[in-house]
Amino acid sequence: MLADARRHDQPPMTCKQIAIAMGIELTPSKIEGVVRSRARRLADRGWVTQTEAGRFMLADGPAGVSSA
Repeated sequence: MLADARRHDQPPMTCKQIAIAMGIELTPSKIEGVVRSRARRLADRGWVTQTEAGRFMLADGPAGVSSA
């Protein structure tokens, strides 16, 4: 879903938008405990970029979008 957002030049997604796209229950514990923690972990590993507080997009380069 982050790849689709990037491919269509959409802005970075909030954790709530990610949860909706993944079909996760929209409760604070699911959004904070599941989506945000995993998104931050992916950001630490270079797979996604956190652009603003709570907004994430697919990263450039080897871990994210191919630069070719």
